[in-house]
Amino acid sequence: MSTRPASCTATGSARRIVIAALGVTQILAWGSSYYLLAVLGTPIAAETGWPLSIVVGGLSLGPTGWRSGVARHRADD
Repeated sequence: MSTRPASCTATGSARRIVIAALGVTQILAWGSSYYLLAVLGTPIAAETGWPLSIVVGGLSLGPTGWRSGVARHRADD
């Protein structure tokens, strides 16, 4: 006997649709995150005066955590 309410159960085909939809949205989200900087990198570099290599390299340094944020904050002061 199942302890789940009837409204929480899903058939196999419904699960496949949900999983496929979530997969597509993840692909679009990650793709737009990484490729957006390729499109906007040059305008960002032109407006801030930073070299393009620093702007694009920030995508690699961003996940390093709070140390990059502290260094960036000190550079702005």
